[in-house]
Amino acid sequence: MNIIVYKKESDERVPSLWDGICRILPGLKRKDSPVVLAVTGAGGKTSCIAALAQELAEKGKRILVVTTTHMYRPERYGVLTGDAAMIIRQLQETGIAVAGLFCENGKISYIGDDAYEAASRHADVVLVEADGSRQRPFKIMGQNEPVLPSRCDAVMCIAGLSALGQPLQAVCFRWDEAADAARRFGRSCPPEAADGEIQLSIQLFARLWQNCCLAGMIGDIPVLPVLNQADTPQHRIAASLILQEMDLPAGLITSFVGNEGIPCI
Repeated sequence: MNIIVYKKESDERVPSLWDGICRILPGLKRKDSPVVLAVTGAGGKTSCIAALAQELAEKGKRILVVTTTHMYRPERYGVLTGDAAMIIRQLQETGIAVAGLFCENGKISYIGDDAYEAASRHADVVLVEADGSRQRPFKIMGQNEPVLPSRCDAVMCIAGLSALGQPLQAVCFRWDEAADAARRFGRSCPPEAADGEIQLSIQLFARLWQNCCLAGMIGDIPVLPVLNQADTPQHRIAASLILQEMDLPAGLITSFVGNEGIPCI
């Protein structure tokens, strides 16, 4: 696992995901329990949640993982019921509970407000998968996304670097909306190929992510941009260029390669 904190002055490799998050959002360390983090976007939400849950559990924290929409059923630590007592028992016994209700296609859904409120009071950190991406590395936010819990301390908005250089139709959830937006961007949009495909360049990646994902967050909740799948030196350089293109003060560049077997996946 590699975690890099991007800032305009320099990039800095940090020892853990939680350390990187708190370098950019130091107020989270001072929050009363539970700290509620919503994870949105595409290209590694579940991997990010799994890595963070494992890391914090090893520090003795109790981690509740839920979805407000849908996520795949966990291989470990699952409590597939809306019974708050069972979720709390799992938290106390193992430190991690991945709670949800059975639904179709091997997925789980939200446990409901009552169970969520009761169980979250027994957690130190709550990690919420708050939208879907149809397993694509890039997405455009829908009109009603993300689905945030009633109290949320920060949002981690993820995009996958494996989408770079690929046709929008192949890598983007809601690619038709992305293509329409790309055409409106003019010079930031690369020319269409003969078959009408639009390639996701660094400039277009930055414009779409900034205008069609990050800009859609509601209220004054802090939003942390996360560029995931930085698995090669070239991708790490591209991530810094994207964040520079967006003129953002800070962001995370992450790779979870080597984290096979972590829980919650």
